[in-house]
Amino acid sequence: MTVTAEKASVNVNMRPMFGWLEVNSANAGSDARVFVDGSDHGTLPLHMLQLSSGKHLLKIIKPLYHIFQQSVTIADNDTLRVNAALKSDFRNYTVTGDADADIYINQEYKGHGSWSGPLASGTYRVELRKPSHRTTIRSITINANDLSANDIISLPAPTPIYGSLKVTSSPMEASVAIDGKVMGKTPLFIKEVLIGSRSVTLSKDGYKTETATADIDERKTSELNIVLSNAIRVKFTSNATSVVNIDGKYIGLTPCDALLTCTKHEISMSADRYQSRTETIDIPEGSSLISWQLKPNFKKVTISCNQNANFYIDGKIAGSGYSISSDIEYGEHSISAYYEGKSKETTITVAEGNESSVDFSFRKKHYHENYVSNDAFYMGAIYQCLNFQGAGAIMGFFAGKFNMEVSFIAGNESKEVDWYTSTNSLAHTSDFKNWRINGRIGWGLRCGNVLALQDRSKIDDETAPSACSFTGSVQFALVYKKLCLTVTPEYYVPVAKSDGMKELVKVSDAYDKALKGFDLQVGISLIF
Repeated sequence: MTVTAEKASVNVNMRPMFGWLEVNSANAGSDARVFVDGSDHGTLPLHMLQLSSGKHLLKIIKPLYHIFQQSVTIADNDTLRVNAALKSDFRNYTVTGDADADIYINQEYKGHGSWSGPLASGTYRVELRKPSHRTTIRSITINANDLSANDIISLPAPTPIYGSLKVTSSPMEASVAIDGKVMGKTPLFIKEVLIGSRSVTLSKDGYKTETATADIDERKTSELNIVLSNAIRVKFTSNATSVVNIDGKYIGLTPCDALLTCTKHEISMSADRYQSRTETIDIPEGSSLISWQLKPNFKKVTISCNQNANFYIDGKIAGSGYSISSDIEYGEHSISAYYEGKSKETTITVAEGNESSVDFSFRKKHYHENYVSNDAFYMGAIYQCLNFQGAGAIMGFFAGKFNMEVSFIAGNESKEVDWYTSTNSLAHTSDFKNWRINGRIGWGLRCGNVLALQDRSKIDDETAPSACSFTGSVQFALVYKKLCLTVTPEYYVPVAKSDGMKELVKVSDAYDKALKGFDLQVGISLIF
């Protein structure tokens, strides 16, 4: 190549000095590890491992298999594929011995009673371990390639290690059980008892069963003395506060406890609105807690209404609102609902499995309807605005559909009148003002009257003029909660006039108008 001052381009083709290695094995599985030149490259299969060109050492290691080792040559820009055939170095063996012993191989737990599995060629420490027994130990050398050798490894059972136990009790003749196995009655000497902590249970009719722990040592005698109690403190509980009686004697209210002899006792529990329960219980066989679930003698009943009503059960108030829930005893009961002076009633039978709801429905009241209850008292102010004009006060009451009312109205009309003697001489001059006292009775409309009887009079002195009229009226009421607005058209028919009133009518026609014809009264009152 000649170099000049001019720019030149040189194309160089570079040849790779590396290649790739792939390794697979038909019998290796996923736990075989791959090493190249001593470096760990994971488990099989190995995909496209880039290596420099040249020779490398491939090694595959898998438990229970012979090590696979091979020298491989990697060519430039080429892939070498190796299919390694691993040769097994194990054989399946079965280890047997005591069915209750644990099997250990080289200090590793393998199973209980018997074990089967692969073992590679080598020497093993095989053990059978069992509590309170001497461990059986064997050293076994295995040649996995010797197919003629026996594949069952049988070991003798571990030998028991004994101590002795002497058991006494007060009183005697108590039954003795060691680790649940009955051995005899006290006083009792047991020559061979497995070493370790043993559970010793003593039981005797009429006495509380007792359990103790005895520590047994090899070739030694342990002693155990147990005093049996013929009483036990028993606690009583229930799902309701219940009266507890034992053998007919009152004990208390749950939760409570009592000291009972370890014999049979008649236990009874009773509670209001629950079914009583009585059982005969053998106290030693039971626990120190007797907890009973008494069956209810009542049921939860839901009472609902489409209006905000008051609810009664057997005549007693149970609650108010749109819906309430109440526990009602089994049997027949009267259920009623009250809403704005109206009531509805039904009779239900409460029993297990029966329907547990009652529903009432009332038509919703409007402002133009009467909201007053059956019995009510009211008072307020009124104004007479046509023939007789004046303001006053009103007071009355309702008893069912019957209404009684009294009112007092001070009229606006005032007139001076000269009074003369029979000889036409002036006796005196009086200033008259019209007053009205009303008494009404009504039937039908709660806030008004279909028929009203009124007495109206003005009393000035003992010779004061007066009059009496019969009045028919109809009252219209608008009620909001406890406030009542009334409009009452009236028609007056005069019944009687005193001589003074007759003379007063001649003086002013206003007095005459007040005694007869149509009139209108408006009022406002508060209902109690």
